[in-house]
Amino acid sequence: MANLDWVAVVSLVVSALAFFRPEFSKGLTRLIGGIEFYPPARIEIGYSNFGPVIAVGGSLRSKYGTIFLRTASLKVTRQFDKTTHELLWKAFRKVNLLDPSKSEIEVPTALAIDETQARRVEIVFSDEETVARLVPFVKKLNSDFIQAANAKWTPWPNINSKEFQDFAEIFRAANNQGSLKVFMKVQDEFYWREGAYELTVQFFLGDRKKPNKYLFKFVLSDEDEKNLRLNFTKIIDDQIGKTGTIYTFAYPQLMA
Repeated sequence: MANLDWVAVVSLVVSALAFFRPEFSKGLTRLIGGIEFYPPARIEIGYSNFGPVIAVGGSLRSKYGTIFLRTASLKVTRQFDKTTHELLWKAFRKVNLLDPSKSEIEVPTALAIDETQARRVEIVFSDEETVARLVPFVKKLNSDFIQAANAKWTPWPNINSKEFQDFAEIFRAANNQGSLKVFMKVQDEFYWREGAYELTVQFFLGDRKKPNKYLFKFVLSDEDEKNLRLNFTKIIDDQIGKTGTIYTFAYPQLMA
């Protein structure tokens, strides 16, 4: 009697049960289902009105059947002092490389991840706790600027006009203390220092409490830190109606 290929037999039985009994397939997905994550070569590190941000792209594929990605988060640990920050998903981004102005931002919602075809994603993560501490300062500066503009014009001129932009500069000089308070707070909350970091990507699937975790490392250079610090004044510019603000980012290599 020929030896049976038990792996093939079990696979055939499982496939048959999954076909004729959908509830069996759902049970297997919950029991053994997971996702494979194929990360990018680099990630994007930023600092803006959204606080510290990280954009992570890559592809996701289910290990068995279709499974839902409920939410995702990051944990960042700075190696030299072991401080840890958690970033929550803020948006899905579709980047148009030919025309960045046509790039799309979407509110994150649960995604169906399939076994037969990998799904390309790019997720922007934000440190909501840091943002909550920054908001009162930037809102106060923005409110003071709006009040000053309303006192001068009804209605406002075009915000891109020289008249409006000159007024923004005058306001900055006249309200130096308000701008300084924002600058000091933004500087105080900044934690992207030169050095090595650990990055844990966490995907929460279906109704499971424990996430699928993937551990990586990255290094920020001295130049990266300096470029990110340039955003301090740009955050202030956004609150006082300055147009043409372009934030700078760091793109460190992601290492396993």
